[in-house]
Amino acid sequence: MQSKYDLVPSLNEEAAAAIVRMGGDVNLEGQRRVNLGLSLSGQGKYDEALRELDSALPLLENAHGRMSREVARCLHWIGTAHLGRGNEEEAWNAYHQGLEIDEVVLGSHHPDVASLLDGAGSARYFQLRIEEAGAYFERAVRIKEDALGPDSPLLAGYLNNLATIRIEQGRPRDVLPHLQRALSLLAKELDSKNPRLVYPLAGLGEAYLALGDRQQAREYLERALDVRGDAYASRALAWAQFNLAKALWDSPGARRRGHALALEARDVYRKSGNSPLEVRNLRRIEQWLTEHPADEGSKTTSP
Repeated sequence: MQSKYDLVPSLNEEAAAAIVRMGGDVNLEGQRRVNLGLSLSGQGKYDEALRELDSALPLLENAHGRMSREVARCLHWIGTAHLGRGNEEEAWNAYHQGLEIDEVVLGSHHPDVASLLDGAGSARYFQLRIEEAGAYFERAVRIKEDALGPDSPLLAGYLNNLATIRIEQGRPRDVLPHLQRALSLLAKELDSKNPRLVYPLAGLGEAYLALGDRQQAREYLERALDVRGDAYASRALAWAQFNLAKALWDSPGARRRGHALALEARDVYRKSGNSPLEVRNLRRIEQWLTEHPADEGSKTTSP
């Protein structure tokens, strides 16, 4: 089956040739490089993407000036590529620069500002700078909700991110309304097996586990694992597997499955990045596996 990226090289060559024929328009060349960078980033080729995006930035600054939407968008995608590459500080710096531009050009309450806030919050979250991440995510939710209304499915991702921070802050009960709402919004436009449902389902499972309701936790986490259809959200799925392992641990006959799920989660994190968040999560999984052997006959311990 043909990938949506298969035609990119030939289309890019055609675009480059057309720009040369038009006299080498600086803006068009900058936009071409941004588009190529986005394609490469979408394929996980972050180093190549950053080369294109970094080279596009001065061209767009020359064409439009530093304080322009075109430059802010380019900085946004530079931040996204750095985040995919595991360069959290560089990602935050790019998002922050784009944010400074958009707040002047568009105003501090424009929906595009929320996207940069969300990116900056994600960078800080991967660095385990939880309070800073929470402030970014909370502001992003407010802006998007004001712009789109309370019933837009586009709010779901923002609500998920804010809920993640609330769980980190030890406030699992506070996240239930956010995640139920995110799940409801996504259910309006997606089928029951869509991988985007992993985030609210996994979050609800983790929240109920933290509240001591293992039955509810199991129901949501089983659903999260059931909707997986590809490699989308692999870390979110791995963390859901780990939480399900904990939820299953005191269930008769379920320990071997729980242990196997935790092993799968560990293997995903071992191949993941080296951000403070990922390193911490891997250590938590490994410690739990050490303390909870697969032997069904071992005594019941706390999850």
